[in-house]
Formats: sequence, structure tokens, C-alpha cells
Amino acid sequence: GESYPAKHGAICRGCQGDAPYFDPSGKKAPTPNLKVVSLDEAEGHLIIHDMTRIVPGQTKGPALTRGEVIRAGDICRLQQMGRLNVFVEDAQCPGPDWVHENEAAVAFAQKMAGPGVSCASGPREGKVNLKADTDGILLVDEQRLEMFNLVPGVMCASRHNHSLVVRERNLAGTRAIPLFLAKADFHKALSVLEPGPLFQVVPLRQAKVGILVTGTEIFQGLVKDSFVPIIRAKTEALGSVVVKSLIVPDDRNAIRLGI
Repeated sequence: GESYPAKHGAICRGCQGDAPYFDPSGKKAPTPNLKVVSLDEAEGHLIIHDMTRIVPGQTKGPALTRGEVIRAGDICRLQQMGRLNVFVEDAQCPGPDWVHENEAAVAFAQKMAGPGVSCASGPREGKVNLKADTDGILLVDEQRLEMFNLVPGVMCASRHNHSLVVRERNLAGTRAIPLFLAKADFHKALSVLEPGPLFQVVPLRQAKVGILVTGTEIFQGLVKDSFVPIIRAKTEALGSVVVKSLIVPDDRNAIRLGI
């Protein structure tokens, strides 16, 4: 909804880090009003986000998840995780102008997923992964992916455009960076995704392949061919089939007839 000179291109210079624009009001970016309590007062409260516990070399994952009630036995674990204060649920906080990280991530992922792509699961630690529904080539709308990542407070990382992916493999992940995302930024990110999905997986075409090897020394058996088995293996690994292979000498007519 903001305007800027058309000569600055599809992405404004402010979003690119140049920050030539300014807000004459001088207002600071708002922050959500959250209820935080110390561990001494945390028992019985509902937590409002997943809390990650890392045991080096062993595990990494949520020790407590959003909506769980903090019990007496959880206090020691939270202390070991370095948590002295926790954010807890409150009917008045943070208000209608904010979107929780889980809801934001789900909304983004659903918009990003095109044909051959789906959400791997629900939000986990504020993030939603996208997976391939079929074997094929990943197609990424790189320009709009960049535009999305330049919206404040959101991110999406993916495998490279034109990567070969297999069914059920994760190919991208998205999240809101803060626990609560400003609704204005949430809608700005959705507007980038509105024209269509960012990711799709296109199945590979199953081709019939012919291999023609040229070389008089190979044709006469002086040198052993190693080209055919390599190409055959690559072809078959991609679901296609080699219907014929042929070795011909370095002769224009032999090559023409071979083709």
C-alpha cells in the first residue's frame, strides 16, 4: 500500500536496505503487549509458544509446546534451558493488531504451495515446512520469493530453482520471525503471495533415449567405451529408458546413418 518512484523497480529501495524514504511522524515501530511472568509464578499458566530445548549432540526440539499448562515438574527443565521468565496466555494480550507466529506460518505456507507441493505438517516451533508430493523438478518464483523475504518480520528459505526433488522431501520452510507479527506486515506478506504460489514440482517427462558414441579407436575396439554405461545409469535413474546405443567411427556418413 506504500508508494515510491517507479524508477526504483519492483522492490522499493527502503526494502533493499538503502532506506532513502523516511516517516515524517518519527513514530517507532510498535511492539506487542505480552504478559510475562517469572518462573516462580509460571505454574498453572498456558504458554503461548513452543520452547526449544537443545542437548548438544543428542536432541533439539520443543520441550513445551503452545497451549500446554506449565506444571511444577516443568520449572526445573525451564531453568536448565536458561528460561527465567516465560510469555503466558492473557485474554487482553497482545490485541487484534497482531498475528501469532503459528497462524502466520500456516497462512504463508498454504499460499506458497502450488501443484506438486503441500505442507509437510502443522507449525512446529513457529515454522511450517513444504514438501514435494511427487518426484520432479522444483520451480521457484525467485523474484517474488525475494520480495516476500524483504517484508519485515517474515522469511522463507528453499532449495534452488530447478533442483531435482523426490517425493516427501522437504523443499522449503517459512515462518514469522517474531512471536507476534504486526498485522500490517502480515497482510503485506500475503499481498506478495496473492498472484499465485511460489513453489511447484513438475514431474519429469519419461523419455526414450538413443546414445550415439563416435570414435574410430572405440569402434575398432582399441579403446573401451565408458560413455554408454554412464549415460544409461543417469537416464534410468531419472525414470527414462535407453532404447538403443551405437558406436560408429569418425566418418561423416557413418555418423549420419547412426543418427
